[in-house]
Amino acid sequence: MPFVRNFALGYVVIDGNRAAVGMTGKFCKPGHSPECFTNDDPAAVFSGAKSFSALWSNAVTPSSDYSLNPCIEVGGKWYIYSSSSPQSL
Repeated sequence: MPFVRNFALGYVVIDGNRAAVGMTGKFCKPGHSPECFTNDDPAAVFSGAKSFSALWSNAVTPSSDYSLNPCIEVGGKWYIYSSSSPQSL
């Protein structure tokens, strides 16, 4: 089961009811190689001055260990976006 240590929100970019959310901490997926990676830079993928569209694509379809998390706002509350079902933040 994946787990995170020392979790904290990093930078967040919002466009309407969608947001791309960065996190810091140690992220682990037992059984994978490598099992863990650490992000201690809250700006991580934001430093490249990319458009919201590019950041959203990174969040929805991650291409590396560290990626943004896609979130959507529904009824005034934010949820982690998943093609299967949103999870409340």
